[in-house]
Amino acid sequence: MEALKALGLDWRVLLVQIVTFLVLLWLLRRFLFGPVSALMASRTTEVKRRLDDAEQQQARAEQIRQELEQRLAAIAEEARQKMQEAVQEARATRERLLAEARSDAQQVLERAQEEMRREQRRALLDLRNDVADLAIAAAQKAVGVGLDDAKHRQAISDFLVRLEAQSK
Repeated sequence: MEALKALGLDWRVLLVQIVTFLVLLWLLRRFLFGPVSALMASRTTEVKRRLDDAEQQQARAEQIRQELEQRLAAIAEEARQKMQEAVQEARATRERLLAEARSDAQQVLERAQEEMRREQRRALLDLRNDVADLAIAAAQKAVGVGLDDAKHRQAISDFLVRLEAQSK
């Protein structure tokens, strides 16, 4: 106690302060530290739960992202295949149309050639008739007498047939 007196402290005051400090410590523990500790524990639990939820949501979002990437890749592949099919179909259509156009052109050419042959035959017949008429007219002028028109035509036709056969 003498040490307390040397320091200028009264033991009764010190005892009252110690008791007061212990009571205050007990009160703080009972009404402040306990509830604050419980609040901190519940907050820690809530934060952990939210972090777990966030991790689950992030994992789910990653899974959805991967599924969407797979879907997009599948859609892109399907679009590529459809484009290839469309190109192939267009090529086939083009080839079919070209073949039809060639066939039509060939038919038109054949009809034109046939028409030319008919026109050539008709022109040849007209020429024969004109030559026959000219020959009859020339023969009538030369002979001065008219022969039977049918006999003249037959004679000239026979002559032209022989001439044609010789030229071939």
